[in-house]
Amino acid sequence: MEKKKDTGINCEMCMYFEYDYDYEEYCCTQSSLDEDDIAKMAIDSHYHCPYFRVGNEYTIVKKNKNLDVPEGYVETSTVIDEIEVPTFYNETTNITIIALKNDKGEVEFFKYEKGNYSKYTEVKAQENKIYPQDCDNVPFKGFKKETKDINGNEVTVFKYKNLDKYYLLYAMDLNTGENHYYLYDSINDTYQVFDEELFNSLNSDVEFYMYMLFGASGLIILCLVIILCISKNKKKKDVINNENVLDELPK
Repeated sequence: MEKKKDTGINCEMCMYFEYDYDYEEYCCTQSSLDEDDIAKMAIDSHYHCPYFRVGNEYTIVKKNKNLDVPEGYVETSTVIDEIEVPTFYNETTNITIIALKNDKGEVEFFKYEKGNYSKYTEVKAQENKIYPQDCDNVPFKGFKKETKDINGNEVTVFKYKNLDKYYLLYAMDLNTGENHYYLYDSINDTYQVFDEELFNSLNSDVEFYMYMLFGASGLIILCLVIILCISKNKKKKDVINNENVLDELPK
């Protein structure tokens, strides 16, 4: 019995991954797994374990009927264990997913790559609608007020120096009625609430390090002045000593 620990292989889904009471941990019970296979799995996270089999807890969904496929995926097919099953491919992300059903009959999607399975999860942010408002005051140092065309509308924005990608705009969240500054990405046409506290904190950190830099520079200059003064005084003393020695010499 071989112990199997943290690698890129999703052993938890394999039928050979069982709890060993002697080791007091989960281990691979596939007796054919040798040290070379374990070494490859430890080094290469994309290594395909030749003994991997989906455990009894999960079965492959062989029909795509009633599947709620994530947006952006098109149906393809893949041969797994000599059986052609439906899979779904996203050309943009180069990700292939497959539907698996657990012992409760619940269908979940898993990323499939070279015989390995990993649970596929999408995180979606809440889609907010905002109402841009005019604002006379420049909110932060370094920004200047101007207007910009956003989706065919002239909107008051604040531009930071010569940066053309990001803009600040003041708007109301139509879901909550709250006003916020928003950071608008003009390239991707997206926006998110601007974190004023984080911005001010970063500015404070920059100012702190600038003061430290100025202080260190001043200290270095002071040390150089002291060294020059000491060197000058030493040369002056050497000249005086040389003159005294000459005076003491017999004429």
